[in-house]
Amino acid sequence: MGDGSDSTRTVHGKAALALGVSMSLVFSVAWIAAVAVDGTWTFGADMVSDLGVSETHAHYFFGWGSIVAGALGSLCAVCLYMGHEGRVGRAAFVLLFLSGLMLVLVGAFNEDTAPHTPAAVALFVMMWAAMIVLGLRDLRSGDAIEGSGHVTMAAFLFFAFLLNPLPLSEALAVICLLVWVPLVSYYAYSGVPGYS
Repeated sequence: MGDGSDSTRTVHGKAALALGVSMSLVFSVAWIAAVAVDGTWTFGADMVSDLGVSETHAHYFFGWGSIVAGALGSLCAVCLYMGHEGRVGRAAFVLLFLSGLMLVLVGAFNEDTAPHTPAAVALFVMMWAAMIVLGLRDLRSGDAIEGSGHVTMAAFLFFAFLLNPLPLSEALAVICLLVWVPLVSYYAYSGVPGYS
């Protein structure tokens, strides 16, 4: 690959890392602020989306935090896609892009509206599928550390939803998303094969 392609990949990796970390920070701060403003929300007992229908101003933090974080996540996925040439990796990054769009919809339409639940379900299913795709690809190509990480996180999510009440499962899935996207972005930034 020529120098132009390598420098373009580096730009995409840097942008992906900045956007992935920003996505995670924006949603984390919005979630914490919404919980603080709401005052009644309980981790594992209430759905994260309940903050979007809070009678306090918490719904603004949740709604706008989801919209901004989702947009950042989708832009991160675009950078990952542009910095990668393999079809399987690109398919995973398309799923990540769509997950970001679903997070935007989750913020724009609270749980009392029809689009919310399908968007929330699609968000988690597509994120989980992207983990599986990248994990299997990495394991097949001999990248055991990255592949094991993706598969382990996907298995954790599967069993979290299978064995726990839905509010706890949803909160754990959100935390996984907030860790996973910056991790994948870091792989691209670091030049890990298959990510840059």
